[in-house]
Amino acid sequence: MPTRVRRPVEFPRLAAVISCQANLGAASSQPDHEQLNIERGDLVLEVGSGHNPKTRADVLCDKYIEDNTQRGGTLILDRPLIVADGEALPFRGKSFDYVICSHVLEHADDAVRFLSEVERVGRAGYIETPSEVAERLYGWDYHRWYVNVMHGQLVLRPKTERSPFGQLFHRLAARDRDFARFHERYHHLMLVQYEWSDRIDYRVDLPAGQGHDLSDSGVIDAITSENRPDQRLMRVTRVVWGRLPARLRARLKAGRARARGGPRVDLRELLVCPRCCGALEWQSATVSCPADGLEFQVDRGVPIMLLPDGVDLVR
Repeated sequence: MPTRVRRPVEFPRLAAVISCQANLGAASSQPDHEQLNIERGDLVLEVGSGHNPKTRADVLCDKYIEDNTQRGGTLILDRPLIVADGEALPFRGKSFDYVICSHVLEHADDAVRFLSEVERVGRAGYIETPSEVAERLYGWDYHRWYVNVMHGQLVLRPKTERSPFGQLFHRLAARDRDFARFHERYHHLMLVQYEWSDRIDYRVDLPAGQGHDLSDSGVIDAITSENRPDQRLMRVTRVVWGRLPARLRARLKAGRARARGGPRVDLRELLVCPRCCGALEWQSATVSCPADGLEFQVDRGVPIMLLPDGVDLVR
């Protein structure tokens, strides 16, 4: 398979395409991730698709149907959807050409298991999270990890303290136009973007570890620079897109997804037991794993592939 990942831009003492977004909702997001290295015929999974799935995703996966606490709106159901935990994905190995994980890794209880599962089911992919700068500034209580990209490697540290600023900057971003302009101007500082092929290069540091050394002027120059020539156009596009009503954005994206077509998706060919990766038996309202004796419900055509409490993976 040809390598899909862009060569990282070389910064002083850093080697990565580093940019960041504070994930303040769909209004601050780009219309879609059209700059990714996804081929026309690729089968694409999005883990943690939530209220804002990417147009290019063919299969959606989310852990929660009704609970919107950790996302910015109601779950979108406009494509084949599986309810599953990102730490126990119910898909065959390497069944997807590309896996998108946008603003979900930082929610994981076990980031190592999450990344291992994403790497197991995909051949390449894209990971996006708030940067440590954004996490410290905005401070989402339900996020469990600080994430950085250092020397081309994802670096995670457990998040052990709350932001000292509470909801202050969330309020300013929502109500103060000047602050919102600042956020858009430095959109690339608030977001970690990492694209991988074949394997995810990452490490997990201790909570006391250090992210980027912000006392170093070279590091500051690197993470604040706009490293793409089309960055300004992208910023304008984000602003225009963000000013559209949320329902209109959702309809436009759903229409684009339908118009794009894409590969035929048969969930029966993709799904396996989330515990042992064994073959499944399908009934009209349930899916079962003969090897483990587990049974999963199918609700209005959506398989609910969550492991029961206390049942761990067997790989």
